[in-house]
Amino acid sequence: MSFRRKVKANKPDVWKVISDVENYHEVAGNIDEVKIVSGEKEGMVRACSHGKDSWTEKCSLWEEEKEYSFEVDTSAPDYPYPFKVLRGNWQVKELADNKTEIIMNFEFEYTKSIHNLLLHPLMKHKFIKICKDL
Repeated sequence: MSFRRKVKANKPDVWKVISDVENYHEVAGNIDEVKIVSGEKEGMVRACSHGKDSWTEKCSLWEEEKEYSFEVDTSAPDYPYPFKVLRGNWQVKELADNKTEIIMNFEFEYTKSIHNLLLHPLMKHKFIKICKDL
């Protein structure tokens, strides 16, 4: 799934906001708390929670003022959601002076193929709402 938003701001200022990964919970309605566990930029590990559920994510790509990616550790025994794979990528592209595009790409694979039929419509609706609110 991919989401795009154009904002009236310069690229460095937009990057400062979207790369503040420890405070992502302040703009993402599906995350209550984020804590950097180790590292910074590429290789960083952060712990996230929503209600009683928690998980860890590792930064797999960091290109300063351009893009970054996180991969959720879905293999953890206590991982609470029905995903086999979950990755997110955030990009900023300068369109003009004081105009920047934010691009968010989410790639996921369910643990069971039946989830494509049962959960995907619901999850797609939730992801769209969350991304519109960001």
